[in-house]
Amino acid sequence: MMPLTDNSIRNALEIKDKNIVFTDDSIFMNIHGTMSLDLNAGYINLVPKLLRQG
Repeated sequence: MMPLTDNSIRNALEIKDKNIVFTDDSIFMNIHGTMSLDLNAGYINLVPKLLRQG
């Protein structure tokens, strides 16, 4: 299986917000007898450069 990148996960889940970043590799977990894909993500705040200067 090919590794899932931040961009491929974002496209699969149709996420448009660039502040959401998938940080770690995804892993498969067995939860109550069901194989699940665990995705780790974080939220970053991309403040525009003009706001930082003022």
